[in-house]
Amino acid sequence: MVEVAFIKDSLVILYPKKDSPAERAGLRPGDYILAVNDKVVGPDSTSKNEVLEQIRGVKGTKVKLRIKPMLKGESRELEVAREEIKVSSVVAGYMIDSSVAYIKLQRFTNSTYREFMDQWERLATQHHAEHLILDLRDNPGGYLKEAVNILSQIMEEEGKLLVYTEGMHQRRIEYKSTGKVFFPIGHVAVLINGSSASASEIVAGCIQDQDRGIVIGTRSYGKGLVQEQFELSNGGVLRMTISKYYTPSGRLIQKAYDSTSVVDTVVIFKTVSGRPVHAGGGIIPDITINDDIDWLNPSQKAWMDIISEYAIRYNLVHYNGELVPVDQINVVLGQLPPDTAIVADLSRLVTKVGKPGDPALLQYLNANKDDILRIAKATLAAYRTGEEGWYIGFNDTDPVVKRARELVLMDPMAALRGN
Repeated sequence: MVEVAFIKDSLVILYPKKDSPAERAGLRPGDYILAVNDKVVGPDSTSKNEVLEQIRGVKGTKVKLRIKPMLKGESRELEVAREEIKVSSVVAGYMIDSSVAYIKLQRFTNSTYREFMDQWERLATQHHAEHLILDLRDNPGGYLKEAVNILSQIMEEEGKLLVYTEGMHQRRIEYKSTGKVFFPIGHVAVLINGSSASASEIVAGCIQDQDRGIVIGTRSYGKGLVQEQFELSNGGVLRMTISKYYTPSGRLIQKAYDSTSVVDTVVIFKTVSGRPVHAGGGIIPDITINDDIDWLNPSQKAWMDIISEYAIRYNLVHYNGELVPVDQINVVLGQLPPDTAIVADLSRLVTKVGKPGDPALLQYLNANKDDILRIAKATLAAYRTGEEGWYIGFNDTDPVVKRARELVLMDPMAALRGN
C-alpha cells in the first residue's frame, strides 16, 4: 500500500507503507507512476480514485507499473503483488503531554474498537497516559457498534445511556454502557468539525450529554439516520430511513435537509448536570475553535500540491527518501530547515513549476505565511516518518489541540462551570 497524490496532474508516491508489497517491490517516495498495466496516467487521465482502482485488484494477482523517479533516473517497469491490506482506523496515537494521550480516529470500521483499545492500552501501560484527547475531525462515521464499545470504555458506570434510535414505526432501542472498563480513562476532550458525522457525532453527543468530557471544535455535520437497504428487481437498491439517532438528552443528531446553520430555537435539552446544550442537528461544541486554515480555498489547495512536491524533493536530496521510525520524530523535527529557508524554497518552487496564477499564490503565501509553514513542517515530518508524523508535527501549533491539552490537564467540566 502507498500514499499517493496528484501533483501537477501526475500521480506521485508520497511514501509506501512499511513492509507493504509496494515497498518490497522497490517503490520509493517521489516516484511518478506513468502507467498502470500499460495504461498511461497523465493530464487526461481519469480521477485519482479511478487510477487507484486500476492499481487495486484480486489478492494474489500482480499489477504492472511504469515509474520514474522525481529527481533523476530513467523510467522502469516493475510488478507489485496484490495483497490484502488492512487500512487502520487509528492513524495516530501518541503522548502529547506527560499524562495526556492523543488518538486520531479516521473512520469507524469493524475493527475500530480493537484498534482504539490497543492504542490506549499501550499508552496507558507503557507511557502512563491518564487523560485522552480523541480527535474525530473529518471522521465520516461508520459502524455504530464500534462507537458504542468505545463509549463503554469511557463511561465507567454500568447502564449509562449512550445513544438511542427511534422512528415513526420503529420502537425505541437504547444502547447502554457495560461497566466493564479495562484501562480507565481520566479527563476526556473530543475534537469535531463540520466533517465529523454519524458515529463521530454519537460519541461526541454522548460525552457532552453525560458530562463525561468536553467537546471542542466546530459544529458537526448532522448525519443521524438509520437506513435499511432493499434490493430491487432491476438490480438497484433502495435505502429507506426507518429511524433516527438521538443523544442521551434526546437531541436529534440529523440536521434538517435544508439547514445550513443552527436552528435558532429555545434550548430545551440539558446534560445530566443541567447544562443547556444546543439542538437543531449536529453537535455544537462546548468550546468553538477553528484551526484557522481555510482548507477549501483554491489557493490553499494549490499550495498543498506545492508543499507536497517541496517536501518530497527536500527529503530525496537530503535523506535519499529514506523513512525512519516515528519514534524518532523529535529528531526529525529538530532537523527541519529554518522558516526563512522553507519560505524561500517554496517561493522558488512555485515559480519554477509554472503554477497558474503564480503572483496570486505568492501573495497568498505572504498573507498566510504561518499557516503555510505549519503545513510544510508537518509534511516534511510525515514524508520521513509516515502518516502519524503529520499529526505530531502539526498538532503542536494546532489551536484546537492546544486548547484541548490545556483543558484535560485540569478538570474540563470545572472549566465549563467557570471554576
